Amino acid sequence: MTEMEQGRMEGYWFTARWADVDANGHLRHSAYADYCTHARMELLEKIGLTGAVLQKLAIMPVLFREELVYKRELVLGESARIHTALYAARADGTRWGIAHQIIKVDHRLACLVKVEGAWIDLRTRKLGVLRGKYADLLLALPKSPDFSWMD
Repeated sequence: MTEMEQGRMEGYWFTARWADVDANGHLRHSAYADYCTHARMELLEKIGLTGAVLQKLAIMPVLFREELVYKRELVLGESARIHTALYAARADGTRWGIAHQIIKVDHRLACLVKVEGAWIDLRTRKLGVLRGKYADLLLALPKSPDFSWMD
């Protein structure tokens, strides 16, 4: 069992809503992604990278890749916790990979979501750099047991 599964890392709780389920009665694929996006943004806010700060810096996160691996279904009204951690990063914080484990109330893994991204400069619309203390704060986020540095 990983640190994320054991609950040692902070998590974001959610409950599957009517709008989140598909015709099969389980959480639809895009709802998993939406909840993970919210969990990432909440984690950034906790380290001081609030929406207002990001706007002031004119920089925002942008994704290049998103992968979801489903293990067990979540159904309408069921609650789960999302554990979030860095699984990869460049030493300067310009690129990063974040893993989310969506854990059911019974502690079983429902879904593993991995995203890879960077920062976009809102003025130039090109890849940007998160500078100074904010890059340090990003790199200080909880790391998954399989964390590795990117080239």
